[in-house]
Amino acid sequence: MTPEQYDRWKDFAIRMARTCFKRRRRPDAKWIVKEVEYVFSMIDEEDIPVLESWDSGNEYLEGHPYYRRQDYWLCQVQYGRPCQDPDCDNGKHWRYAQSQPFCDFMSDREDSFRDESAIWMMTDAQWKRYRHLRDREKADELKDAIVEQFYDPVRMCIRAGLDMASAPSAGVAGFTAGDIRRMYPEGVPDWLFGDQPLEMQEFVGKIPGVGLVPGQTTPGPCFADLPDDAGVWL
Repeated sequence: MTPEQYDRWKDFAIRMARTCFKRRRRPDAKWIVKEVEYVFSMIDEEDIPVLESWDSGNEYLEGHPYYRRQDYWLCQVQYGRPCQDPDCDNGKHWRYAQSQPFCDFMSDREDSFRDESAIWMMTDAQWKRYRHLRDREKADELKDAIVEQFYDPVRMCIRAGLDMASAPSAGVAGFTAGDIRRMYPEGVPDWLFGDQPLEMQEFVGKIPGVGLVPGQTTPGPCFADLPDDAGVWL
């Protein structure tokens, strides 16, 4: 990820938090923005070059504190001929340490929120119920519901921004072209959708716990021609 992509990612995520959750109450937009900003404050500047996508990590670059060889596999040389692969090192191909996928980074943050803050975010009724639950599994389910309620909007903002700025993974739905236009009242930047025709995605079903089942795609209009209520896949 380049510094420019990082700036776009952060800007998109904060704009989404401020704009798309204005009517949200638990949590409200102010809390979501603060938490999104906190996530970005946790990102080490040295890690920005190896950040790229939501669910995969990249090898650390030479000079990074975590850059190191981890393990290797042997070169498969046949008939005694020397290996022609420039990455071969005396018959070994090395694997180098990789950065943590950002989805894991976010899961760690959610785990911390669950352990440190979830109880304090409960309503009086939820706290009373939680305090009297003797079944620890049900108590944990209540805490998990609080984490989902408060942290889903944060995850949406972070993931949508990363997808749009760096590596699309079609991970966030439920927003419209109008939402994007309200996020950028000065004009939607070209790097988001450009001026090329977009693909229209058909969905043929939904698998509980997994998500929508995609069908065929068809050519569609460019973003500028979409009505405000048109759904966009971020």
